[in-house]
Amino acid sequence: GVQRFEDQKFGGGLWYDDKKDNKSLYAIGIIIDAFKIFQITNEVSYYDFAKRNYDWMEANLLRADGLYWTEYWDVAWQQGPATSRYDDIYKVGRKEAGSVTYLAGNMGMAVFQARLYRYTGDESHKQKAVRSASAVLSKLVDSDGVFINDRDAWSNGHFVREWTREVLPLSSSLQS
Repeated sequence: GVQRFEDQKFGGGLWYDDKKDNKSLYAIGIIIDAFKIFQITNEVSYYDFAKRNYDWMEANLLRADGLYWTEYWDVAWQQGPATSRYDDIYKVGRKEAGSVTYLAGNMGMAVFQARLYRYTGDESHKQKAVRSASAVLSKLVDSDGVFINDRDAWSNGHFVREWTREVLPLSSSLQS
């Protein structure tokens, strides 16, 4: 199972793959699925898994602009996020998979925050969902208001439906 990807190096989080050279925002898909399993089964271990790994990403991948870094590296040339490349957010054609952030991951974080808000009633989760959505709308759209393919064309649209249905209604200011 996914346990082989979770450890306490850097205080927790999930490794991207078996190379174990980065912990990644891509894990939001696993976190959302674990939360769904918890809601179906009431098996608290799934909630605990989802929440602790979400909390790790919130603590270690959140950027000052409200977006999330894609990776937290553990390689000779980089330990932590690629902070020296802060504005390397690419559109299609510049450098595939080179962006330091990731549209689907940012949308996924907002979806999970909205779900935590609805599950717990804790307003701080709503505020985080709105913050995440605002960051997506301010940084990950082009001048025509179209989402940019900032990293992974095969998965960037993954959470759009949930993001539109569950996150955008949380704030009327985002719907303009």
